[in-house]
Amino acid sequence: MVDMNNPQEVSAAFMAQMLGTTISDTAPPGSFVAGLQELVAEKDAGNLSDEEFHQRLMDLRRTR
Repeated sequence: MVDMNNPQEVSAAFMAQMLGTTISDTAPPGSFVAGLQELVAEKDAGNLSDEEFHQRLMDLRRTR
């Protein structure tokens, strides 16, 4: 949702429309960014050690 009182958001939405695309707060499924967001969420939840995080990050970089 575009905040119509924020000139930067209005400009970005206008330019995206002119280019035939949209601006989204979520990354497309299967993209590097989506994988990175999932990985960071797991780390923040305490499910990964630093070593596991770094290993999975390197794996993510190689696969996407």
